[in-house]
Amino acid sequence: MNQLLKILYRISIFCLIITFINAKAFEKSFVKNDISTGEKHSSSINSNYFNKIFEQKEIIHFQMKDLVIGEISKLLVLDNGNKFVIYDKTADELLLADRIKNTFKILSIEDKIPGGKMKFASFCVNPDSGFWVSNYAKHYILFNNEGKIRKIIPIEIANSSFKFGVSNSNKIIALSKELNKPQSLISINIENEKTNKLFDINFDEKLRLLDHKMSDFGGFLVDKKGFIYLANALENKVYKFFNQNKVVILKSKNRKFKVIDRRLVEKNDPIIHLFQKKMQFSSVVNMFFLSDNLILITYLIDHRLYFEIFNKNTGEVINTENAIIPGLPLYATNESIYITKETEFIDENGNIDNPILLRYELKKEAKREWIRK
Repeated sequence: MNQLLKILYRISIFCLIITFINAKAFEKSFVKNDISTGEKHSSSINSNYFNKIFEQKEIIHFQMKDLVIGEISKLLVLDNGNKFVIYDKTADELLLADRIKNTFKILSIEDKIPGGKMKFASFCVNPDSGFWVSNYAKHYILFNNEGKIRKIIPIEIANSSFKFGVSNSNKIIALSKELNKPQSLISINIENEKTNKLFDINFDEKLRLLDHKMSDFGGFLVDKKGFIYLANALENKVYKFFNQNKVVILKSKNRKFKVIDRRLVEKNDPIIHLFQKKMQFSSVVNMFFLSDNLILITYLIDHRLYFEIFNKNTGEVINTENAIIPGLPLYATNESIYITKETEFIDENGNIDNPILLRYELKKEAKREWIRK
């Protein structure tokens, strides 16, 4: 029993280390620039390849009356970039910001569920319009683009709210992480609200134990045709499923993946031995649909965030060089990627500016090169 407790303790410590490294990676990747003048954001060292593929198009400010944002930690983009759903992790609030009206609202469920508190777990864009929010661990909630609640579905299965997507077949597809059970995919019929188990994922049992601890890592996507893209946070792979079949594996070609530095750990440590034997020390942080045919996947390697762009139909990596991201990417759509930037600008009244977003767009030259391939 004591040995088991020691192992569980080391797992917890390792997860804290991962979180710390992740935070440091994002912190180091940002550089200062003068936001007040609108000067273009300069990329961090060794990220020149990112600038060959993407061009900065916008600096998006959130200077709305009475709006204070502590941290933009998760993001959805609606109405062709005119509206943003923002999860402020510092305040633990979900915001809907409208650039055209220059207004915002804090999203709440109290009108529909008296006394209910929004405990945000995850969200995704609805294929038709609006967006879904999962409220840990009680409900899936459909909002329209104005932030009004259209539907609430109770969650029947515990720990199925952190990674989910919605297909055009009117189903919510979610990853279920019930303790002491294999991770599985489930579907929830939006019309009749019935839940069905699709199939077990069959991730390595030992790696699965740690994946339970890393709900914000990995990534989960469902496309319009019902294809599912799922990454175990602790592998440099993304699995593509259709129905119960594993269609293809999107596997990184990045040469910088490596095992944990042995100088940092005890010899004969069973947990560290597992990582050295079973995995390369990297983690899929997130992934986004960059377009109908492209998926952008981000990895944490060597204290930095890297990205690769995949053809989602073939599973082939398109970019030919290792590429560092100059910031923390939060969303991608319509060949644009949105990256957060903490500002250090203080106005004449001593007020600290809200975080900003930088929108980058795929360069035409890069797209032409990929089409030739």
